[in-house]
Amino acid sequence: MRIATWNVNSVKQRLPRLLPWLDERRPASQLLLIPHLIDLAPIQLTAYQQHDAWLRTLGFEAEPFGPHTIRLLAAPSDMPEARADRVLELVLADLAGERMPDRRVRETAALIACHSAVRFGDALSPEAARQLLSSLALTAEPISCPHGRPTTLILPDDQLRRLFKRP
Repeated sequence: MRIATWNVNSVKQRLPRLLPWLDERRPASQLLLIPHLIDLAPIQLTAYQQHDAWLRTLGFEAEPFGPHTIRLLAAPSDMPEARADRVLELVLADLAGERMPDRRVRETAALIACHSAVRFGDALSPEAARQLLSSLALTAEPISCPHGRPTTLILPDDQLRRLFKRP
């Protein structure tokens, strides 16, 4: 089964869980089965070196592996392994932009939640789809994601009939 809308409700489920452990500095990470080698631009490498403790708080664990490369050993626990490199690169780019990590807690949590969420077109079981939709109704702001994007579209009856090929 595929959900026809972008699954920001799974983002909204993750964000409230991420914020408390970021505030309390309790990392929730998972070791990667095979460490990822990531080549970084010099500015990203500097951000990695300066903010290693903050990255560990987020759940990223890495170590230097050559002059411009790090070896990613662990990623935030809810994040699909395939997205971990990209998210780390985005966080490092954000940190390199002279933003203080402590002021970016909500934005960083939203970034991790978004990249950990079920994406448009991801295959879901009917039960998983129902659970995501039920969870959306329980969120504090079910109308939009943490970035302000809509979670629900209201379509006029005539457009729905046309889309479903009904008179």
